[in-house]
Amino acid sequence: MVTERTGNTPKKLKQTSKGQQPWWKKRIENQIQTLRGELSVLTDIMQKSDTPNNSKRKERVKKKYKIVSVQDIETAREIIKKKIQAKAQRVRRYEKRSKQYKQNRLFQNDRKKFYRTLGKGQIQVEKLPKKEEIERFWKEILEDEKSHQYSAEWIEREEIKYNGTEKQHWEYITKEELEAALRKTNNWKSPGIDAVPNFWLKQLTAIHDHLVNSFNNAIEHPDSLPVWFTTAKTYLLPKTADTENPKNYRPIACLSTSYKVLTSIITERSYTHIAKNILPEE
Repeated sequence: MVTERTGNTPKKLKQTSKGQQPWWKKRIENQIQTLRGELSVLTDIMQKSDTPNNSKRKERVKKKYKIVSVQDIETAREIIKKKIQAKAQRVRRYEKRSKQYKQNRLFQNDRKKFYRTLGKGQIQVEKLPKKEEIERFWKEILEDEKSHQYSAEWIEREEIKYNGTEKQHWEYITKEELEAALRKTNNWKSPGIDAVPNFWLKQLTAIHDHLVNSFNNAIEHPDSLPVWFTTAKTYLLPKTADTENPKNYRPIACLSTSYKVLTSIITERSYTHIAKNILPEE
């Protein structure tokens, strides 16, 4: 506004185009390249290697790091290595954060595409199978009732093995158990239909007491559980280039993170009970 009234033209801010690296990253990468060059020069000095047009660089590096003896060369080399390591670490942190940001945004906008981008050797889906074919194929696997052999020998053997084991006494889940289970989780593990990553369960500590109460209430009153708690959202990932065939897909069922935390607590209790009452006898 002021520049317009004074008759001056405001300077346009220099914008970074999409996909272009930030200026500070380029500057650090140039500094790393320079440091590596200096490290190479110090190596030549130690090995007493003479290369054409290198004498001026040697003198410049000697003056910069005040090199008089062989010990000074070793000290300078260590200093340069630490500088390279520190600067490279900063670039890696930026690239990791940038990748996480892009993945989070992609997960929010297009989860199917997000899962397809995970891992190496990504398969591009050009031809999709028909919806009816997919439903028919997976229905035969997931919905049709299967018969099981309940009189198998190994079942009887396991029953005899654990016969007489003390019954596990149930106690209310504690806040400490919840926090221990959360520490084992991956921050950005795929959530279920609630779309709540473990990161927020960890960071929002104010809800931990409420979450513990909800877990204990769910154990005592299973009928009070909301449907979404045990409902999974399934994604089909291609296994081969033949993407028209429904059998060439691998299903991934994403359950809610709170469900997985609860089952993790119960599993840990079961392992502890087994270790105390069964394993010592073996």
